[in-house]
Amino acid sequence: MDKIKNSHEGVVAYGVLDAMDRTPEGVEQRVIDLFTAKGTAVVTNVPGPRKPVSAFEDELADLLAMDRS
Repeated sequence: MDKIKNSHEGVVAYGVLDAMDRTPEGVEQRVIDLFTAKGTAVVTNVPGPRKPVSAFEDELADLLAMDRS
């Protein structure tokens, strides 16, 4: 984690995300699909919520969800 934290990967990733946000939705979705197809694991030392999280009276099952509709 220390090696990753001290690298430029985070800055580059946020730059790519910012650039994607400025593209048309169809292009953005294709780039997201490309990146998510290559991901194998996410590692973090940030704890998740200690209590169930809800939105609009519905309990959330995942902290990160992508709308594929």
